[in-house]
Amino acid sequence: RLWSPENEVLKLIRIRMWKLHEIKSGGRWLIVTGFHGQYRKWLIEMLVHELRKKGIEYALAKVLKLDRDALVNLGKGFDVVVLTLCPYIAFDFYDVIPPVLTAGEALMILRGDTNRYVYPW
Repeated sequence: RLWSPENEVLKLIRIRMWKLHEIKSGGRWLIVTGFHGQYRKWLIEMLVHELRKKGIEYALAKVLKLDRDALVNLGKGFDVVVLTLCPYIAFDFYDVIPPVLTAGEALMILRGDTNRYVYPW
């Protein structure tokens, strides 16, 4: 019998959907972006537009390297952290507080469209 990723994928989606459930619209949001190939200006502008529309306070952090310690330190004082760099990093940091979202997950919340899971954006 061949290994199937189905169970792992379902587990991952359940964890991500729970993260979305934990987050309430509002609070202070931090958008974390990278340099060079990890800088997605169009995606940041899209997130900022949605945050402003809802009157949500936000800040932007540009990082060269992002690890668990950096993320915990950057996230202090924020209710949500959104990553516009490699979206898979959010999966690695599923247990970090405040919740760490991919840009697609953040847009799901900001647009009130949580009926379908969006990855990466």
